[in-house]
Amino acid sequence: PTMYAIGHSHLDLEWLWTKEETRRKIARTIGNQLQLIKKYKDYKYIQSQPWLLGVLKDECPDLYCEVKEAVKAGKIIVEGGMWVEADVNIPSGESLIRQFLYGKKFIKDEFGTESEMLWLPDVFGMTAALPQIMKGCGIKYFMNAKVPWQYNGGEPLPHTNFVWKGIDGSGILSHITQEYATDMTPSKIFEKWNMNNEKANVPAHIFPFGHGDGGGGATEIHLEYMEREKDLEGMPKVVCESPNKFFEFVENECDVENKYIGELYYSAHRGSYTSQARTKKNNRKCEFALREAEMWIALCGSEAYDKSVVDELWKKVLFNQFHDIIPGTAITRVYEIADKDYEYVLSGARKLIKGAIGEVSESDEYITVYNSLSWDRQTLIRLPEGYNKISDLSGKEIKTQIIGDGVYTIVSLPSVGCKSFKLEKASNSVALPKNDKLCLENNLIRAEFNSFGELISVKDKETGIEYLSGVSNKFRMYKDMPIFFDAWDIDSFYEKEEIQIGNDAKVVVESCGELISTLKITRNIGKSKLTQRVSLRADSRQLDFETEIAWQETHKLLKVDMNTNIHTDELVSEIQFGHIKRPNHKSRNFDADRFEVCQHKWSALSESGRCVAILNDCKYGISADGG
Repeated sequence: PTMYAIGHSHLDLEWLWTKEETRRKIARTIGNQLQLIKKYKDYKYIQSQPWLLGVLKDECPDLYCEVKEAVKAGKIIVEGGMWVEADVNIPSGESLIRQFLYGKKFIKDEFGTESEMLWLPDVFGMTAALPQIMKGCGIKYFMNAKVPWQYNGGEPLPHTNFVWKGIDGSGILSHITQEYATDMTPSKIFEKWNMNNEKANVPAHIFPFGHGDGGGGATEIHLEYMEREKDLEGMPKVVCESPNKFFEFVENECDVENKYIGELYYSAHRGSYTSQARTKKNNRKCEFALREAEMWIALCGSEAYDKSVVDELWKKVLFNQFHDIIPGTAITRVYEIADKDYEYVLSGARKLIKGAIGEVSESDEYITVYNSLSWDRQTLIRLPEGYNKISDLSGKEIKTQIIGDGVYTIVSLPSVGCKSFKLEKASNSVALPKNDKLCLENNLIRAEFNSFGELISVKDKETGIEYLSGVSNKFRMYKDMPIFFDAWDIDSFYEKEEIQIGNDAKVVVESCGELISTLKITRNIGKSKLTQRVSLRADSRQLDFETEIAWQETHKLLKVDMNTNIHTDELVSEIQFGHIKRPNHKSRNFDADRFEVCQHKWSALSESGRCVAILNDCKYGISADGG
């Protein structure tokens, strides 16, 4: 057997330090590696993450010139596919494509090579959409080390070498190294070789060695070992070579029969779908804002459009999708910096949108409302200050309602388009009298609440069918003290550690009208204060929950239960460019492992003819148990 060894200095862009320290770390790391390359003629080193190479180019031009020479000589391998080694559960499909676009473009422009491998050694599980995205972006090979690290048990990944098939059937040749920064001792080489599940069919293995997480890479001790292990009787043969050469060997010389279909679920780090809630919400808002900006620039045109400005905004979002930032596993200062980045991106995106549509939208007597979604929709809007009457351009008046200190209406909008309306100042909008019924009702559904603001019934008025099996919108708090990693993990035993949150709650009818009715719920949860508004619009089967919490807890996990009577054995959740089905029971180890999973904008429980879905604007962690 042959170990394809490669010098590696996995460097977290931010984690226990900020990007300012990373700038110094990459300079030190590359300086060390260049010295070793000169001393050891067979040594090769891989450098992933173009963001780091961009730092060298801007701040250490002499070192960067040496790197370019070493790349030409085949001593430094520039690979990895993505702009940064991003988490791939939380970012949107568009974000993941941008990671490849910017990463591959930098490598091609600077070094003249096509990146063909996605190098994600330390990422916490992989979305089932990734093979499709990789293939579409010209990536042929995939490497990860983290998925087998099952320190809390769980069903092991059965393969080391396999074709990973995604939700559209795309297949990518994949390899699991089990570690990404290790020693070159004989015992380590034997340990990693013996973990290869396909020794007979694939007599080779990638072996990244060196110091990692904080950078550094290989040292002379690693390389002195390697010199002695190249062709030593009784050991696997050790060659220092590019990981791409390993994959080419497997493609040309080996028979990879194993196929793995679906997500590469990591049976740990489940808390990373939830930690640092504000960062995750800001990420989502920025993804949406940049989509809107580019769409309206493309459709409406803008003389002010500057591609470099859009690139800069995208790169800030992509940087913060690094696998120790967006999962919520870094130090406090990292998130303070990220908040400022997101604020900058949102401000920049708004300027781009205004530059594209502002000129054709602004008028004293007219308002133009835009819909970027790919279906016709109705939406609630607030009229500009001073106006309280609205009509379409044919003169047909549209109903309005006073809510608080504003006048609102519901308008119908075309798919990927806009519609203009005439505004007037009149006295036709009246606030309807409030009632004290803890109920939201329209012509389609009736939702009843108890005195804690919890749902006790949701009934379809057309069929008379009840959709709840028990009290819903039920907040529950648990002790959150995982065995190993606070910021990373939610351990399964949390369900047995529930903390009573008390009965202190107040529910009032905040507004009641033809267009929309709203209940306001305020309650204390531990030391924290929760404010929630639940609304139902006319002609809608959707209940909207707008929840704010001033979170003051330590080592606590807050969830909200929606108890439906839907009978099914799987939860369907949106992921990038599609959806995935997961068990909502614990019949086998495979099912029990997935007690907490990652969603994007929606998850649903469905049986024949009936469905309940939860839509969200910023929440990724979800669990399902029966209904």
